[in-house]
Amino acid sequence: MNGTKPAPILDQKHVTDYLANSYQRREELAQQMSAAGETPFIVFFEDIYNQPAEVGKALLLRLFTFLDIDPADHSEYDALVNDALFNRGQKTSSVLEKVPNIEELRAKLDTLSNGFDKVFIPS
Repeated sequence: MNGTKPAPILDQKHVTDYLANSYQRREELAQQMSAAGETPFIVFFEDIYNQPAEVGKALLLRLFTFLDIDPADHSEYDALVNDALFNRGQKTSSVLEKVPNIEELRAKLDTLSNGFDKVFIPS
C-alpha cells in the first residue's frame, strides 16, 4: 500500500480477537520465563522507532549491553544504527492513518487493553 489507494475497513472482531490472543500468549511466555528463572530484556519496536533518534539509540545500546554485545567491536555500528533508525522501519503510522475506521479501532483497543494486566514492562 503506497498511500495512493484507500485502505480497507478493518474488521473490529478480528482485530480485538488478535489482541486478546496476543495478550494470552504474552502471559504464557512470561510464565515460562519465570519458571525457567529467566529475566528477559523487554523492548518493543515502537520504543525504538517512535521516539527521538537519541532515545532509540540509547535503548539499543542498553539492549546490546544486556546481550553482551560491544558496539566498539563493530566498526560500522553507528552507520548501521543510523540507517536503521532513519531509513528503515515499518512506517505503520502512515498506513494506519489511511484505514477508514482507525479511530474507532484505536478507542476499542485502548478500552480492551486496559482490561489486561501488563505482562511485560519495557526494560
